[in-house]
Amino acid sequence: EICDEKGNLNTVGKAFLPGAAALSGVLLPAGIFAFFTYSVLGALHGWAIPTATDIAFALGVLMLVPKSKVPLSVKVFLLAIAVIDDLLAVGVIAVFYSGDIQLQWLLYSTIFIGLLFVQNRMKSHNLAFYGLWGIGLWVCVLNSGVHATVAGVITALMIPSTAKLGGNWSLLKTAEHWLSPMNAWFVMPAFALANAGIVLGNVSVSDVFQPVTMGISLGLMLGKPVAIVSCVLLAVKLFKIQLPDGMTYRHLVGIGLLAGIGFTMSIFVTDLAYMGDVTGYANQAKLGILMASFTMAVIGWSWFTFICPSVNEVGENTEKPVPTGSTQQCETSA
Repeated sequence: EICDEKGNLNTVGKAFLPGAAALSGVLLPAGIFAFFTYSVLGALHGWAIPTATDIAFALGVLMLVPKSKVPLSVKVFLLAIAVIDDLLAVGVIAVFYSGDIQLQWLLYSTIFIGLLFVQNRMKSHNLAFYGLWGIGLWVCVLNSGVHATVAGVITALMIPSTAKLGGNWSLLKTAEHWLSPMNAWFVMPAFALANAGIVLGNVSVSDVFQPVTMGISLGLMLGKPVAIVSCVLLAVKLFKIQLPDGMTYRHLVGIGLLAGIGFTMSIFVTDLAYMGDVTGYANQAKLGILMASFTMAVIGWSWFTFICPSVNEVGENTEKPVPTGSTQQCETSA
């Protein structure tokens, strides 16, 4: 995705900013949650819930903002933060929310990883085989006790990201093209409907002020934007790194606000953290997630629409051409 956006993150400094911002956007929300729940029996197990950003919903809100208010570099920066954030979340899930490890199944999984690696080294562009080995890997990882999301990450890393000679799209881009509509229109809505449910009859005003609810809602609404904005400002000041072309500090605040939309990813972590919950923590967590995600979506949209400058004011076109003679070969999209 970074390559497709034509070099807005094509230097170490520019790539460092979203990486550092994403990491800080994980640590501070987790700290806020721990502050509210450290003395509550069993609640601290959900520390990772407010650390996640929902890529699709955050970008979806950004799509509702007038195009003149959103430079291309802002979309890339938000996307980079969200992707790194999700990779960190997958790592957290694998380490902290996996079951008892079954070494035999982990050994079986190395067979499929080997098949994927060999196919990648052979520069094979047969997507069916990558899918077949990926499913096999998923079954093995699922039965190993490590969370099965790790299998998806490994499979994606093995699919070729460069186009065949004479072609425009890489196999990875083709897979993304076919899977994205299914994910956007079926998988995510189905997941949200199935897992976001709160029994409204059991919700009272006091639930809003429970430690779990407060820790998650403030972790997302306060921790995310404060951490991201502060980290970037500190990096710019200390390391003299420039913001991406066309991006202002007002845009940075807007990115921090939208990063506070946790929704499906946070709900996913909730179901893992409070699996078999009889304490009501899961219900409180989902209440905090929904409150924070809706609030940050509204505030983020309003900030970009009414506070941020238009693209023309900062002197950037929404479509930036690739410089002539650039050594970076980005894949073109249809």
